[in-house]
Amino acid sequence: MGLPNFFKSMYNSMYGWTIILLVFLSLVASYSKHSFPTNLAVAIIVSAALDILIKKLILKKRFKFPYSAIITGIIVGSIVQFSSSLWIVVTASIIAICSKFAIRLKGSHIFNPAALGLLVSLFIFSSGDEWWAAVNHNFYGVVIPLSAILILANYKAGKLGVSLSFLLVMAILSYSTEFIPMNSFTLKGVMNLIYSMQFYFAFVMVSEPKTSPYGLKQQIAFGVLAAILTFAFSFYNIKFALIIALLAGNLVYALHRSYFVKPAADK
Repeated sequence: MGLPNFFKSMYNSMYGWTIILLVFLSLVASYSKHSFPTNLAVAIIVSAALDILIKKLILKKRFKFPYSAIITGIIVGSIVQFSSSLWIVVTASIIAICSKFAIRLKGSHIFNPAALGLLVSLFIFSSGDEWWAAVNHNFYGVVIPLSAILILANYKAGKLGVSLSFLLVMAILSYSTEFIPMNSFTLKGVMNLIYSMQFYFAFVMVSEPKTSPYGLKQQIAFGVLAAILTFAFSFYNIKFALIIALLAGNLVYALHRSYFVKPAADK
């Protein structure tokens, strides 16, 4: 593939847009920290290299640019603590990529690779998640609304039904239970709610193409389920609430897709 064709492919691909926007978001966040995002770079390199090796050496497939593996690496590198050990990043990346090929149900993905890799690695090393590319209070909350630009990649992937239903239910639950203080519908209260929404999580992870539905009704149902689980786990301060909620939602959807959805009849 020549360079012009590569850039054309990036422009037309939902994965290409996701990579561009995720990198932009991460660079904004790392700039505010005045430090190079080493963990992010390592996660991208390890994820992409391992994906290429498995497909080439084990599956004997032709080389394809590892879009999804790069996205997995960006997610891993932007959620672990900014200055955490490289071992945590490498372990999470390896588990994430290997899970794509090893953990499947009827030939399809079950779990969001980055989420599974992060959960296992953070548990092994007794570390925490930081989500530094999505939340950065030292940058006056600018990074949080910037996460919403990922709506473009989400739109290209045809997954707005998942992300928007997730965010709407989260907002309703947060407001009705006062989990996020709004001070009524004042400008300050509304902005507080907006800054508290998990845009990055909704537009990148919950709506990941391989582990979330494509039909609009199923997308809405999945988004609502993910929101209820996320809110419940967060409300009761369960560690890694977002990641566990997502993996639980992935499992429910995988079981539904594999055992309860009838295959289309042959015409």
